[in-house]
Amino acid sequence: MYPRIIEHVEPLAYVKDQSNLSSIEATAASKTTWLIPIVVTIGGPLFGYDTGYISAVLVTIESSLGHVLTSSEQETATSFTSGGALAGAVGAGLTADRFGRR
Repeated sequence: MYPRIIEHVEPLAYVKDQSNLSSIEATAASKTTWLIPIVVTIGGPLFGYDTGYISAVLVTIESSLGHVLTSSEQETATSFTSGGALAGAVGAGLTADRFGRR
C-alpha cells in the first residue's frame, strides 16, 4: 500500500467564536504574564556571568594568599559570592524600603 499524498490542506480560520473555548484559552495575557518569564530568562545569563567573573577573582586570591587554592576552597569562595549576593539583595531591599524616598 502506498501512502496517500496530500496535495492541499485548507488553513483553519481564526476562532472568532470563543464560546466553545475554555476560560483559560479565552483569557488575554497580562503584562505580568510576559514580565515574569522575561525576568527569569535574564537571570540565567546573569548567573553564568557571575560564575565566570569569580574565576578571574580566584586567580587574584591565589596570588594574594601565596598558595594554590584547593578545589574545595574554590568552591567555597564561589558559593560565598552567590550567597553574599542573595544577602545583599535582601538587605538592600529592606534598607531601600526603610530609608528610601517616600
